[in-house]
Amino acid sequence: MVRDRLDRSRDLPAPEGGGDEAYQHAEEGRLEADLAGSLVWSGLRRYLIERVSTDFTVEKNGMRFPAKVVIEMTRHVVRTRDTGRTSQVSPVYRVVQTYGHYQFFSVRTQEEIRDMVSGGRK
Repeated sequence: MVRDRLDRSRDLPAPEGGGDEAYQHAEEGRLEADLAGSLVWSGLRRYLIERVSTDFTVEKNGMRFPAKVVIEMTRHVVRTRDTGRTSQVSPVYRVVQTYGHYQFFSVRTQEEIRDMVSGGRK
């Protein structure tokens, strides 16, 4: 099973001109640094982290198709206290999409159909 995972945060808008995924990945990095005590902050910080996980389990003609996609958003609240940093995590939403019963069709040119019907005779 191949897993394609994209972690994203949606606490602040992305910078102008795109770069949404890179920005959101950086936001999750800030959360991790905050929890590790690497950032100098006091008080309360909030992070919204969205994770998208896709399981590709169906393969046809070298192409992979998803069997399941899970989209989760969690709210992380980090507090600085005298005893250190604490984090409270609460779910915002979780969406599970499952795919199955794929039907594959072929597309042929008029010449290919003519060759099939004529038994390969031209």
